[in-house]
Amino acid sequence: MTGRVAQRQPAIAAGIMTGFARPSNGRIHDRARTLDPMIFQSLAPLAEPSLTGLLLRSLLCSAYLWSGVTKLFQFNSTVAHFAARFKLPAPRTAVAVTILVQLMGSALVISGWMAWIGASVIAVFTVVATVIAYPFWKMTGIERARNIETCLEHVGLAAAFLIIAWPALSW
Repeated sequence: MTGRVAQRQPAIAAGIMTGFARPSNGRIHDRARTLDPMIFQSLAPLAEPSLTGLLLRSLLCSAYLWSGVTKLFQFNSTVAHFAARFKLPAPRTAVAVTILVQLMGSALVISGWMAWIGASVIAVFTVVATVIAYPFWKMTGIERARNIETCLEHVGLAAAFLIIAWPALSW
């Protein structure tokens, strides 16, 4: 390695391992580093406590922040929407949990504090919400195609959050 990358490599690994990893006795971190050392270099901008890192994490969470804030300010309308569209047995609870996950998960990821928890929760939430909101297996034609596309987009977004959680989850 040469130049700027070589100078930053120890800081990159340390940044990802401290800001984005679960505290442990170090074995998880060392093992994660040996599994794929290049992953830490390529994901460095996400973990950096810099303006670039903050911007990237904010952009990744932007849809969740927007959605959480709009649901919070339009709580009753969102409850009615959840009840009518998704036929959930407890729509008020579902909306409250959705807001909590979207806002708190985003705050953890953006701040870098306990980011692995925020990223993991958002990833699981996204997959579950996608299955509920886009049941393409019940559809046909163009509606099915559009819902498959949306489902795949959401699964890809969930994968991005799991990439953030990777150093802490790679036992």
